[in-house]
Amino acid sequence: LAEYSGHVFSPSAGTSTITLPVPCPGSLESLENRHRAFGRRFHYVEGEKSVDVAFHNPPRPCFYLAPYGSPSVRQLYELRSPTDESAFVAWPLDRTTVLAVRLRDGAVQRLKRAFPNKGADVERVFVGRRPDGTNDCPPEQRVRIVPLPSVGHIHADHAIRRVLVEVPPRCLLAAADVFWAFSGLDVVDSETGEILAVLTRAGQAKFLRHYGVNTDERYAVWRTVTPAALPLLARRGRSGTSWKRGHAEAGSERIVEHARAATAVNHALRHAGVRARARTIRVQREPFESNGERAETFAGGTRFAKRRLWHVEVMFDRAISGPLVVGDGRFLGLGVMTPVTAIPGVFVFAMEMGGGGDRDPSLLAKALRRAVMARVRDQLGDKMPLPAFFSGHEPDGAPARREKQGHLAFVCDLPRERLLVVAPHLLERRCAREDDRKHLAVLNAALEGMSELRAGRAGCLKLRRTWMEPAIDVLTAPGKVWESVTPYVVTRHRKLRDAEAALRADVLAECRKWNLPQPAAVTITDVDALAGIGLRGHVRLEFRVVVDGPVLLGRTRHLGGGLFCTGDRARTASVGETEVGAISGRSRNGT
Repeated sequence: LAEYSGHVFSPSAGTSTITLPVPCPGSLESLENRHRAFGRRFHYVEGEKSVDVAFHNPPRPCFYLAPYGSPSVRQLYELRSPTDESAFVAWPLDRTTVLAVRLRDGAVQRLKRAFPNKGADVERVFVGRRPDGTNDCPPEQRVRIVPLPSVGHIHADHAIRRVLVEVPPRCLLAAADVFWAFSGLDVVDSETGEILAVLTRAGQAKFLRHYGVNTDERYAVWRTVTPAALPLLARRGRSGTSWKRGHAEAGSERIVEHARAATAVNHALRHAGVRARARTIRVQREPFESNGERAETFAGGTRFAKRRLWHVEVMFDRAISGPLVVGDGRFLGLGVMTPVTAIPGVFVFAMEMGGGGDRDPSLLAKALRRAVMARVRDQLGDKMPLPAFFSGHEPDGAPARREKQGHLAFVCDLPRERLLVVAPHLLERRCAREDDRKHLAVLNAALEGMSELRAGRAGCLKLRRTWMEPAIDVLTAPGKVWESVTPYVVTRHRKLRDAEAALRADVLAECRKWNLPQPAAVTITDVDALAGIGLRGHVRLEFRVVVDGPVLLGRTRHLGGGLFCTGDRARTASVGETEVGAISGRSRNGT
């Protein structure tokens, strides 16, 4: 297949513009019937004075039309030192377009020397423009050069050490010729003539999984590492001047600017051939990670104005695979996106609007529990009893016992205006069992499309499915200090000298019970007792080792009680860190 000079078509799991007939049950019998009917397709009828010929069309064969796609061919390269082949060369992130242009020009010169009669085709598939600047090649036929920043860890420096070259199936040049043009290519300083790096072929390294390539996993949330050059919009109608002026009068010029950028993102996704629908779009000038670069720094030496460059974060309605490169600069190394790995077992909903009544966290958590159980029951059908995984109760109504199976926790995180559904294996700090994975699949299908929550006194809340990042979210980020967000309620009132001692003893017992390390210090910030609830208070835990979240402790942990967040982040967390619709522009890393 690699040596075949034509297009190689592979079965497509989704929809495709190409459908090819494939055999199915009954295909062989239909071919035999067609063969026999072909020999009897002419029938002669003798009349009084002439012979009439009747034609019978043979029956069509029975085949199934299946979607097929012709995937792009990719080759990974590495930037190596010209004096030491074992050493990488780190190219600055903000000079991504400079690297892409130098590699492109070097490959063009090589191919023109090797194939003088194909100079026009080489210019079309690599540059894509005529000398006057007009387009000369459809995007689906152009070779794409994708510099890949070093990502995958919170301390990764985002320098470029690898380059991915992608040849589309409809390219005018053979993929082997294109890859030969890049192999051993020197990256030369345009001023001094010094060889800065040598481009060498690499195997399909595991590094590509950071960009959603060569992996069976698909991702619903993607964000840019290099900013996307968004297409220009016609300034008319709703996205035009009159709409902007009407909002500017209300002091919302920045909102209008972000709204226009979010609209341009939809066009950029369509231009890149992304069929999934964007559920949430977030645009900002700041990078999403601390080692990234602001969008404006990439404008130097390009044809794109600074105002067109945006860092983009998109949540799709379904998971997709990589690589994903969007925007008008996708052939120059801009708009490279990486997937965001979601926490398996945490389902997050942002509370966008509505309500206005009683914003009691326990009230909202109970309303969320009722809504989730109702949707799961609809998913399973009325004839199947609701498992204790979702309800927390046995079929006879008794509370579910821990040694049999854990159950979901429902959390209201009011400081960040969101609701969470947390799987029991995360609460108990263990690996998910087979039953857990089956129930989570049912839960994921049941929560699809959930956009409203009727919460009694709290009113009717509008919900939007969102996500949380394990490394930086205040509820899951690793930390040694954890502070309670919602009151901790004791599971057992121990008879000790005072209420603080009883509360401290219960917290230590809960840490042992749910596989948490022994805290070095337990500080009780306040304590009280309520009739019908018991002893409760706010707690500060200090561990000797780093602890990952989420941390939920106490008797009301399954309804959002005893929720902890990292102490260093608790004081700086605000509602502004949660993205709002498609136009929030604040960075999550604090920059």
